[in-house]
This record gives sequence, C-alpha cells and structure tokens, in this order.
Amino acid sequence: MAGKTKLRLGDLVSIPSIDEQVAYSLVVGKYHTAFFVAVYDGVYQPGDQDALASAKTAAFALIALTFDAKVVNGQWPVLGRMDFSPDEIPFPAYRLDDGGRALVEDHTGTQSRPARTSVEQSLRYRKLISPQILEDAVKALSQAAPWIPNYDALVVPPPGARSSDLFPAS
Repeated sequence: MAGKTKLRLGDLVSIPSIDEQVAYSLVVGKYHTAFFVAVYDGVYQPGDQDALASAKTAAFALIALTFDAKVVNGQWPVLGRMDFSPDEIPFPAYRLDDGGRALVEDHTGTQSRPARTSVEQSLRYRKLISPQILEDAVKALSQAAPWIPNYDALVVPPPGARSSDLFPAS
C-alpha cells in the first residue's frame, strides 16, 4: 500500500465544489496539529492549467483552520507546491476571554494583549473545523448549497481584523 499524502506548507490543494468543478486552496500555516487553508475565490474545471494559473492570482475568499483528513484519504488531491510569503496571507486575529477580560491573539497563538477597540472586542474566536465544513462552505460560496451563518467565520477577515494589522512585525 502506498504511503498516505501528508499536508505541508505551500501545498496547493483541490477541494470539490459543484458539477465536477473544484476550488483551489493553499496550505499557508500550521497551528499545533491543524493547518490554515486559504481558499482562492472562484471554482474551476479540474486539470485546466490555465484555470489553475488564474486561480493562483485570485484573492482568497476563505481561510480556515482545519485538519488534513480529506488529503490523507485522497478526497482533496495535492496538485503541487507553491511558494508564498506569509506576509501576504490575510490570517485572522482572534479573541480570547480571560476571566471576563477580552484579549486579542495572533494567528500563531504566540502573541496576545488586551483588546482595546470595538473591532478587537468583536473578533472571532479561534475554531478548528472539520474538512467537511470547509468543503461545504466552498460549495455554498459557489452557490451550490445554502450559505449558513457558521460559514461567516471562514470568510477572509477585513483589514483591521487581521493578525498582521494587530500584531505588526517588529
């Protein structure tokens, strides 16, 4: 039996959408045993190299912290690797509660500080989601399924709510 595919930073992954179309995504970070997967906007015909090249220049529509189960099981094929700059990824910042006090934490979980603004008070909480939820959100994004409020937390955060905005590199 061949070895199972393990997910790595920079992997370009195909996620099924509708009518045999796919969304392309990039593995952009790691948090403990989970991976940040950023999904490019749009759906494409699988195997179309022009579409793949086009997708790689599109903006990210979703970013999620998920596991590699669908890659390991072969349901999300790894198409190759792609270099990227972490500075260009719209990682979310997160809200934590510490004894009734709101904190802001960067996407790596290594920096935190008290929340000072209303935007910081309203940040999302960090959630690890199943790969199936991410796949369902991709289908909803392409209007192949209904959008439900739980998917809102997967949408790329707006400027001001991103890790790089609240924890600029020193």
